[in-house]
Amino acid sequence: MSVLGSSLSFARRLLSALALVLLAAPAVAQPVTGGGADARLHLGPLALDPRLSVRDVGIDTNIFNDAEAPVRDFTAVIGPELDSWVRLGRLYWSGTSAVRWNYYRENRSQRSIDLAQDGRLDLDLGIVMPFVRGHAGRTRQRPNLEIDARVQLDTRDLAGGFGLRFGPSTFVSLEHGARQVEFGDVRLGEATLAETLNRTETASRVALQRALTPLTTLNVAAEYRSDDFETAVDRDSESYRLVGGLDLRPLALVAGRALVGVRSFRPDSPMAPRFTGTVADVELTYQFRDLTRLMGLVARDIDYSYDPAQAYYVSTAWRLSAIQALGPGWDITAHAGRTRLAYRSRLDATIDERDRRDHVLVYGLGFGRRLGTDMRVGVEIEYGTRRSSVRDRTYEGLRGGGTFSYGF
Repeated sequence: MSVLGSSLSFARRLLSALALVLLAAPAVAQPVTGGGADARLHLGPLALDPRLSVRDVGIDTNIFNDAEAPVRDFTAVIGPELDSWVRLGRLYWSGTSAVRWNYYRENRSQRSIDLAQDGRLDLDLGIVMPFVRGHAGRTRQRPNLEIDARVQLDTRDLAGGFGLRFGPSTFVSLEHGARQVEFGDVRLGEATLAETLNRTETASRVALQRALTPLTTLNVAAEYRSDDFETAVDRDSESYRLVGGLDLRPLALVAGRALVGVRSFRPDSPMAPRFTGTVADVELTYQFRDLTRLMGLVARDIDYSYDPAQAYYVSTAWRLSAIQALGPGWDITAHAGRTRLAYRSRLDATIDERDRRDHVLVYGLGFGRRLGTDMRVGVEIEYGTRRSSVRDRTYEGLRGGGTFSYGF
C-alpha cells in the first residue's frame, strides 16, 4: 500500500470511530459557538459567513514576468468564500469553501477558475478530542516566487489525530497525515513540473499549547516528515522540525503569532546537500490609538526547485505594512517587502549552475473607504522587481487597480 493510501486508511478509520461515538451520544443540535458565533447567518445548528472580494481591477504591465518583452493586460480577480460551522451534540464541523475567477481581457489563455475546500471534524469527549481534517484544491496560478508561469496544481491533504486536555491551560495534540502534490505537464527547462515536483508528503506532528495569560499562549511543536517523489526519486528526503513561540490574541496590544525554530533536512541522494538551519513563521500586528496599524511578517523555510540542477532553495522573506486612518471611513495603506531565494545546488551541478541568488522586492500604496462595517472600496498600486544571476529571470512590473471587499 502506498504511503498516501496508508494515511488515508488511517484517517478513514478515525472518522468511522468518530461516527460510532457520535451515534452513542445524544445527537442534539446546539447553537454554534467558538469561531461561528459571530457569523452573519445562523440557521439552527448551521452558521454561515459569506465573503466576497473583487481586486486587481486594472492594468498589469508585465503579466508573464518577462525580462525581454513585457506584456500588458487588463485584469480582475473575483473571489467569493464561505465559512461554515455546524454543531451536533459533541461533533463540531468547521470548513471554508472558496472560488476565485482570474480574468485577463486580451490573454485568454491566462484565465482560470481556482477551487478550494477545507474542512475539519472535532469530537469533544472532554479530556480527549479526536479530529479529522482535510483539504482539496485545484489552482492555475504561480505556486511560489520561483515559478513565474501560471500552472495547474492539484493538492489533497488528509490527516487525523486527537487532542488531550491537561487542566484548564494545557492542551497537547498528536496528528498524522499525508499531502499529495500534483502539477500539470508544463515544461520548464529540461523537464516538466510533474516529473520534477509531483510527490507525497507524509508527516507526524506533536504540539503543546499552554495558556500563559488570558491573551498569550505558548506553542511548541515537533514534526517528522518524509517526501516521496513519483518520478524524481533521487529527491526523496526526510526532515525534522522543532519550533516554538507565542500566539497573541487580538485584544492584546500586539496580536498575531511568532514561531521560530530549526529544521534538519536530509535528502536520500548523496548528491543533494543537507540543510540544518533556522525556520520562522512570524506575523504580528501593532495597534496604536485606534488610528494606526502596523503589521510585520517574517518567513523562512526551504522548498524544492523545479530545476533538476538545484536540490532546493532557502526562502527568507520579510514584509512591513501600515494602515493609517484619515477620517470617518477613510484610510491609506503602504507596504514593502523583500524575499531572497538562496539556491542549494546538487554536488554534480556545473559551475555555472551554482551559487544562484534571486531577490524579489515589492512596494505598494493604496487608499480606500469603508462603507459600513462589512464593505470596503479602494485603489491600490504595486511595483515589483526581481534580480537574479540568471538573466531571463530578471524583470520588473507595475500593476494597479480598484478593489472591493465584503466581509473581510
